[in-house]
Amino acid sequence: MSDRIDQFASVFKAAEKARYQYDPPLMDRVVVLVDTPKQQSSAYADSMREFLKASNINPDEFTVLGAEDFSNIQQMLSAVQAASPNLVVTHRHLHLNREELEHSLGTYLDTLLQGTSIPVLVTPSPNADGTPQPLEVARDVLVMTDHLLDDPKSINYGVRLVAPGGIVHLCHVEDDAVFRKYMALIERIPEIETDIACEKIRAKLLQLPTDYIASCIEALQAESINAQINPIVRLGHRVTDYHQLIKEHEGDLLVCNTNDPEDLAIHPMAYAIALEFRQQPLLLL
Repeated sequence: MSDRIDQFASVFKAAEKARYQYDPPLMDRVVVLVDTPKQQSSAYADSMREFLKASNINPDEFTVLGAEDFSNIQQMLSAVQAASPNLVVTHRHLHLNREELEHSLGTYLDTLLQGTSIPVLVTPSPNADGTPQPLEVARDVLVMTDHLLDDPKSINYGVRLVAPGGIVHLCHVEDDAVFRKYMALIERIPEIETDIACEKIRAKLLQLPTDYIASCIEALQAESINAQINPIVRLGHRVTDYHQLIKEHEGDLLVCNTNDPEDLAIHPMAYAIALEFRQQPLLLL
């Protein structure tokens, strides 16, 4: 009797499917953070205004905070909180030696990401003379996650920031090292047929996000969103696979959720992506 109940429960759970609902995020109050005087940073601020405008984002409030507005981390946080933005835009190596600390986001950005819940759009560092590096219009947006079903926020932002007629690549990469670890344990349990378990678990791991992306496409079509959704679901090594995907699709914007499940620190995968891909704009949520 117990086996039949378990079988029924499994069938019922297999029929359950998480469904996506589009919830466009507000980006009507934008703060631009720079580490030079505002007058010297007008070109950077203008380039970011144009970058957002290309995605039909025209904020009611567009505030630039420069060297005259903050000189330490606490002052930065206070200035940002006073502006009450729903999007912060800044560049890499904020208040850092850009050559010596190439492989770090630095304490200013780390604190901003961990100390607030505001999405942060991080662009490549400006040139030595302070002029911004040219940004491509966000026609190719990569949403990168290992838990797509639990991360509609990343999808919402990716869809909101893509330029009209562009492509949002919904990328879900299951960690093959974790998969192999559990398969190695299953191999030690005589009652379980290893080959069948491996095949079925692998298929289910990939089917769940695939079905969820199908619901994303359906929901976005119902909203008449002018963007193409490209599903990418695979088992692999996350950073390596994302590196290949960015090269393949020439991502104009990368979207990652930085929240650690236990809220102890920035999510390790998101941080690795942020350090690895220094020439693409990153939206860190």
